[in-house]
Amino acid sequence: FVTRELDRDEESTASGDWRKSFEVLSQMLLDVLFKYDVESFRSDSEEFDRSMQQCVRSENTTDEDQDRQIATCGMIGFRTEERIMRREQVTVFRYRPSG
Repeated sequence: FVTRELDRDEESTASGDWRKSFEVLSQMLLDVLFKYDVESFRSDSEEFDRSMQQCVRSENTTDEDQDRQIATCGMIGFRTEERIMRREQVTVFRYRPSG
């Protein structure tokens, strides 16, 4: 599939065509993972959970209530019934008092 898409005519390389190709590729990869009982996931919790998530960045906040809360979500995680294969990547708020 990837080779076919890369070999397409140059006139059909508009950004919309590439986007559609990547969407199809993404779905194909998810289908293969599903075949092997691997599912993608995002945590429902607003609080950082080290067992399911990887903090790839922290963002300072002066609001103590936001400490250890998820600021933004990055790449999705993957898991089987037995284990986490890749933790979800997130940005986490870290409380830093002002002054």
